[in-house]
Amino acid sequence: MGDWHASSNLEEPQSTTTTTTHNPKPYISRTSPQIYPHAAVATSQPLASSIGLHILRSGGNATDASIAIVAALAVTEPCSTGLGGDFFALHYHNETRDVTCVNGSGRSPADIRAVEEIHRLSEEEWMFSPHSVTVPGAARGWEDMLTKHGSGSFTLSQLVEPAALLAEEGFPVSPVTARNWNLGLKGQIHKHHPPQHGSTSLSSNHDPERGPLAGEVFQNPDLARVLRTLGKLGATNGFYTGSTAEALVEAVQSRGGRLSLDDLKAHVSSTFPDPISVEYRGKRLWQVPPNGQGVAGLIALVGLDVLEEEGLVDTTTCREEQRFHVLMEMMRLGFEDARNHVTDPDYSQKSIDWLLDRDRIGTRAKQLYHPTKSNISTQSAHPDPTPGTVSFQVVDNDGNATSVVNSNYMGFGTGIVPTGCGFTLQNRGYGFSREEGHVNGYRPGKRPYH
Repeated sequence: MGDWHASSNLEEPQSTTTTTTHNPKPYISRTSPQIYPHAAVATSQPLASSIGLHILRSGGNATDASIAIVAALAVTEPCSTGLGGDFFALHYHNETRDVTCVNGSGRSPADIRAVEEIHRLSEEEWMFSPHSVTVPGAARGWEDMLTKHGSGSFTLSQLVEPAALLAEEGFPVSPVTARNWNLGLKGQIHKHHPPQHGSTSLSSNHDPERGPLAGEVFQNPDLARVLRTLGKLGATNGFYTGSTAEALVEAVQSRGGRLSLDDLKAHVSSTFPDPISVEYRGKRLWQVPPNGQGVAGLIALVGLDVLEEEGLVDTTTCREEQRFHVLMEMMRLGFEDARNHVTDPDYSQKSIDWLLDRDRIGTRAKQLYHPTKSNISTQSAHPDPTPGTVSFQVVDNDGNATSVVNSNYMGFGTGIVPTGCGFTLQNRGYGFSREEGHVNGYRPGKRPYH
């Protein structure tokens, strides 16, 4: 969704010749690119996009709009994102040409007893266990992002108010969201909140045994209250201490988890590491560094660039299946490195320079790539079977840009809903490895692989 101007949807004139040296439409998708001269917003929810555009038209910058959007997505797409999750952002400042980043991820509980307890759980139990709840970093991330890059024209309270109003008055649930919402309610939330014991604030307003249906108007007054409290009091007093914090800790500890009020109070700041990047075909691509897995994509691009440079593959002229094959193989290369080496940087054994070293990656790519079969097939080389998260982008009229991820991890995360809060708690702790001696192994006060 963009400001002031939408691109033309006219059909391209068809060639009268039977052969062509260039196919301007190499893909079967019918979606046309949208081009705007002033500003643009790209999100998964039209209501969130419209709120972002309203902030831009009211004099806000890309960061202001991003905070309003991320709050709106917490309301309209709680089966993917929310205040119970973590926050990551890249920011581009057009005047200085600088790219910076915010890592708003939280840490595991400080209680050492959790280490032994998680090893007694089965894989399925661990996945949605209260032990997989890490400190939600989103609220702090929103505030830190606004403080660092906001225009100064809007307070946090003003930016979350449109989302709070959506939650209070209700909004029509989109079809895809309704499907994921109902799947997550049954598969995650009902594990901790059986419908026979009453509804949660994320059950349908009409039926505690299901979520809202497509087109159904859903109200979440609990989340409206939490958003307004956060906006008014700030992250420290409005989320990491006080009634929201107490409800969060009670929800985890009553189910056997070890998260404490002290863990929440200790989350006093996001981190602001230097972003990482590589160059591919004359373009520099940026990522937030570990503990996130974005480095996997950069490793894949370096491997692909080396294979093309050496003449082992040409993705511009090869058949489609060959192009997909080499892209998948290089992503497997990237994921294998990420799964084996990415962890909380405070515990890392390998530097970013080592991970992104072109000679190292190129050697591995040439050794492992085969044009007709997969040679990179270890378990760690495979991404999750259902990858996906909430990501959105904003560009303002001055050319400043943001790219934001705010996620619960697996849908509703653990599915645990703190009483009176209207959101679920993430299961980011499941990103830790339980393999003995693994660099990404679970430890108290540690950030997991994202």
